[in-house]
Amino acid sequence: MHMQARNRTLIALAMVLAMPAALAAGAEPAAAPAIDPAAIGALEKMGQTLRGLGQFAVVSDATMELVLADGQKIEIDQDIHYRVRKPDRLRIDLRNEHFDREVFFDGKQLTVWAPRLKYYATVDTEARTLGQLVTNAAEKYDLQLPLTDLFLWGTDAAPVSAITGAFKVGDTVLDGDRVDHWAFRQEGVDWQLWISQASSLPRKLVIVGTDDPALPEFTANLDWDTRTPIEDAAFAFQAPQDANRIVLVPIHAAGDSQEN
Repeated sequence: MHMQARNRTLIALAMVLAMPAALAAGAEPAAAPAIDPAAIGALEKMGQTLRGLGQFAVVSDATMELVLADGQKIEIDQDIHYRVRKPDRLRIDLRNEHFDREVFFDGKQLTVWAPRLKYYATVDTEARTLGQLVTNAAEKYDLQLPLTDLFLWGTDAAPVSAITGAFKVGDTVLDGDRVDHWAFRQEGVDWQLWISQASSLPRKLVIVGTDDPALPEFTANLDWDTRTPIEDAAFAFQAPQDANRIVLVPIHAAGDSQEN
C-alpha cells in the first residue's frame, strides 16, 4: 500500500511538472493581464493573412460533440473540404456518418446538394463576397456553414473587442509545422487556436460552448493548400438527371406561413 501510494504521488508530481506553471493546479500567471496583447496581435495577423489569400483549399478532419436530452455526449467525426477563390467562389464538401452535403456559390447563386438523398436547392443571393454569403445564409435561411470563421476573422463581424481573455499556452509542432498555441475567452465560448509560425495560418481550432452546462466541444485540424489552382468547374453545380429540386424557404417566410 505504501509503495502504491508513493507511486501515485510520483505520477501526480510528474504530471504537474509536465504542465506549464500557469496551468498547473489551475493557477493564474503572476501579474499576467487578462488579455495578452501578443495574443490579440497573433489573431489580427492571422486575420490579415486569411484576408490576403486570393484562393485556397483547406481540408479539415473535425469532431463535433452532440449533447442528448439526457445529457449524454455523442461524438460525430466529419471531413470538411473547402475550396475558395476570392472574392465570390466557394465549394464545400461535408461528410460524416449520418449525411453528406455539398455547397456551391458562383457569385450569384447558392446551391446545397445532398448526394445520398438526391435533393438540391438553389437560391439567388444578394451576397457578393464570401463574408456576405456566410451572414446571408445564416440570417436568411438558417444555414450554418462549417468553419465560417475563416471568412470572418479580421473583419468587423468578428471584433476583438468581444474577447474577454487571451493568453499564450505554449508552442508545439503539428504535422511538422511549428505552431503557437493560444487560448481565448468571450461570452458563451472558450476557444483555442494553434497558429503556424511560418504561415500565420490556423492549423487547429477548438471551440467549447460555455453557455451549455455540458460544455460541448468542436475540434478541427486544418491542412492548407494555397498554391494549387482551382478550376471554375469546382464551383459550378450540375444537377444529375435523377436529382430532385426542392425549395429553400427563407426563415421569415416560413414563420409567416405558420402564423397563417
